Parts: sequence; structure tokens; C-alpha cells
Amino acid sequence: MPVGSGWAIGGVRYAAYNVAMIPALLFGVRHVTTRKEALVAGGLAGPIAIIPGFFMLLVMAGHYPQIVDETVPVNLMLEQLGSRAFQITFQVVLFGTLIETGTGMIHGVNERLAMTLQERGRELSPMVRPAVAVTLLVVGALLAQFGLIDLVARGYGTLTWVFLVVVLTPLLTLGVWKLVRAAPDR
Repeated sequence: MPVGSGWAIGGVRYAAYNVAMIPALLFGVRHVTTRKEALVAGGLAGPIAIIPGFFMLLVMAGHYPQIVDETVPVNLMLEQLGSRAFQITFQVVLFGTLIETGTGMIHGVNERLAMTLQERGRELSPMVRPAVAVTLLVVGALLAQFGLIDLVARGYGTLTWVFLVVVLTPLLTLGVWKLVRAAPDR
């Protein structure tokens, strides 16, 4: 398949989809207190995420060009195996992953609220946590009505650019500058 125009921007946008997770998840890693711990965690997280993706790419390459037009390429590969048990297992795992991600995001938002209030000398009311969770679940259910493909194509694309400008650019410029400035002289 020839490489078309816009591949670089498409790659950046695809890679940046997860930038939206950063603000919520940073409050879930408060136990990482040293630079060494952060580097080890990042050094482990990268390969743990990339190696299965690499193997998935190899398997999908074996189904080229048919795989290109599939909405969920994994389904095609599992159909080729002819095992309904694998297909069902994949759906259960995918559903569990969505629940885990959603739970982590809700917890992250709650932790962000709690920390903001704590910094101001106040405490998050025990009734606010479930209210935040229910509100986010309702918003998620409303967004799900648009369908996964449309949600990813329209909503995630726009959010990706917003987060690139609002979160990633300051982290990679001001954040790196502050880290370099605060680093002890060697």
C-alpha cells in the first residue's frame, strides 16, 4: 500500500490520543517520589506497552491488505483462527479494559479535586466522590451514543490537539527547562 499524504500528522495524532490521560493519572502516581523511580517506571512501561503492540503489528501484516478496511482489526484475526472462545475472551478483556480505564480516570479526577481542595486547606466531602463518578458516567454514556468510530474520529481528534497545546507543549518546554535548571551540577 503506498504511503499517502498526511501520514506524519496522522501518526502524531494517533500517538497523542493518550495525552488526555496525563492530568488525571499524574495524581495516581504520588508514590513515585524520586527521579530514579520515575525513570525505572517509564523504562518498564514503554516495553510493556510496545512489545505486545509490535507482535500485534506482525500478525496484522500477515492479513494485509484485507486488514486495512476492518473497523476492529483484531476481530478479523480472531475470526481467521476459527475460535469463538478467543473472540469472546477478547471481548471480555476489551470490556474489562474499558472499565479499568474508566475507573482509573474517574479516580484520577476525584484525586485531582481532593488535592486541589487540600492545597487550599479544605477537604473533599465524602458525598462529592460518588457525585463526580455518577456525573462522569452519565457524560460517558451520553458520548457513547455517537458510536465508537465517530467518537474516536471526531471527539478524540479535537481533544488530542487541545491536549497537545494545553498539556504536552508546556510539559516539553517549560517542564523540561525547569528540570534542567533544577538539576544538580555534575
